[in-house]
Amino acid sequence: MSLYTLQLLFTYRNLKPLNITPPPLPSLAMKDRPPLSCGGAVYVPPHQRLRSLMTVPSTASIDHQKPNSNNTVKSSYPYLAPPQQQQQQQQQQQQAVRLQHKRSPQFDEISELTPYQGAATSDNAEAWKWKLTALLHNNDKQEVLSREKKDRRDYEQISALASKMGLYSNLYSKVVVVSKFPLPNYRFDLDYKRPQREVILPPGLPRRVDAFLGEYLSRKPRSTDVLSRSSSNGSIATDEGLFEQSEALPQSKGSMKILWQRSKQMQTEQQTWQESPEGRKMLEFRSSLPAYKGKDTILSAISKNQVVIVSGETGCGKTTQIPQFILESEIESVRGAMCSIICTQPRRISVMAVSERVAAERGELLGETVGYKVRLEGVKGRDTHLLFCTTGILLRRLLVDRNLKGITHVIVDEIHERGMNEDFLLIVLKDLLPRRPELRLILMSATLDAELFSSYFDGAPLVRIPVSKLVD
Repeated sequence: MSLYTLQLLFTYRNLKPLNITPPPLPSLAMKDRPPLSCGGAVYVPPHQRLRSLMTVPSTASIDHQKPNSNNTVKSSYPYLAPPQQQQQQQQQQQQAVRLQHKRSPQFDEISELTPYQGAATSDNAEAWKWKLTALLHNNDKQEVLSREKKDRRDYEQISALASKMGLYSNLYSKVVVVSKFPLPNYRFDLDYKRPQREVILPPGLPRRVDAFLGEYLSRKPRSTDVLSRSSSNGSIATDEGLFEQSEALPQSKGSMKILWQRSKQMQTEQQTWQESPEGRKMLEFRSSLPAYKGKDTILSAISKNQVVIVSGETGCGKTTQIPQFILESEIESVRGAMCSIICTQPRRISVMAVSERVAAERGELLGETVGYKVRLEGVKGRDTHLLFCTTGILLRRLLVDRNLKGITHVIVDEIHERGMNEDFLLIVLKDLLPRRPELRLILMSATLDAELFSSYFDGAPLVRIPVSKLVD
C-alpha cells in the first residue's frame, strides 16, 4: 500500500477533508515574454500552475484503479493527462514559441541592427572616398561641406580617410568640412548660432553721408601746411594715418615760402642742439662709431646714385647713424621740410627701440621729427620726417600708394636676413625706381655678400664699413 493511500485512509477515518495540490499541467496560454539576452540563452515561456481541490466524501471508495468495460485500467486522478496528450501539448507549446519569436519586432531589431549599421557605414565611407577623389581632381573647388547627421556620426572615419588622401578636415558644430588647405578652429560662416540681423538705414541717411563726403573732398585740397593728420604732440597714430599720402604742395610762391620758413626753423633748432653741452656730448659719442667715420662717403654716394648698398658688421652704428646722416644733411641744406625718410626693420621690437634711440640722440621727444609705426601702434607727429616701421607696414602702404608720393628716401635695413617680406619689398621697389627717379633707395646689410644685391639693382655702388675700425 502506497503512502498516498494511507493518507486517504487516515483522512477518511478522521472524517476531515484534505486539500491536495496536484502537479501543474502545461498551459498553452503565454504571457509577454521578456526580451532575449545577448548571451544566447534558451527562452522558456512562463506557465501557470493549476490548483485542484479534492474533497473526499465519507462513502468514497478506497480502490484507486477500477477496470472499465474494455478491461483497461482507468486512472483515479482526473487531473493527470495521458502520456500521449502530454507529449502533444509539449509540441504545441514549442511551436507557439517559434511563432512568437518570428513575429517579435524586438527579435528582428536585435538580429538585424548590427549588420545594417555596418553596411550603412561602409556605404558612407565609399561615398566620401568618391567625393574626396573628385575634390582632388577639381582645381576650382577647395572644400566639401556636409550637414547630414550620418556624416557627423562617421566623422572619425571621414577624417582618417581625408588624412590618408592629404586633405584637412574639421567638424564645426553641425557641419563636416574637408578642405585642400588647413582649416581654422572656428568659422563664423558655419556657426548656426551666430545671429544674422538685417540693418535698415533711414531714408535720409545716404543723402546726408554723400553731402558730408562732398564737403570733405571740397575742403581737402586747400590744406597747404599739413604733412600728417596725426597730432603734433606725438599721440598714437591709427591705421588711417598709415595710408595717408603726403600731398604734393602746389608750386606757388606762397607754398614755397612756407616750406622755406619751416626748413629754416628746423635748421636753427638742429644747430642749437648741436651747440648745447648735451648735444656736444652726444656728438662726441656718435663720432666714436665706425659708421660716423664714413659719413661723407655715404652721403656722397647717396647724392650721386639712386640705389646705394651699405655693408657693415653688427654694432658699427649703421642702423642709428645713416638715417640721421640723411636727415641732418637735408636740414643743413634748408630742405628739411621737403624731406621724408622711411626706414624699415624686420621686427617691431627693433623699430621701437631704434626710433627711441635716434630721438634721444637728436635731443627730441619721440613723435617730433622722429617717429615709428608698427601694427596697431605708432607714434607720429605732423612734423615727423624720419619714420621707422616694419617691412609689412611699408608693403601695406605700397598697396594704396604705388608711387610713394612725398617720400624722398627709403632705407631697408637687415636685408641679409632674406625674409619673405624683405624679398618681396625689393621686387616692388625695383619696379618703382623708374617711375620715381628722384627717390633714393639705401639697402643696409650686416654681411659681406652684398654683391648679390648690387647685381640685382644693376650694379649699384657698394659702400663698406671696414671691420678694423670697429676695434679702434
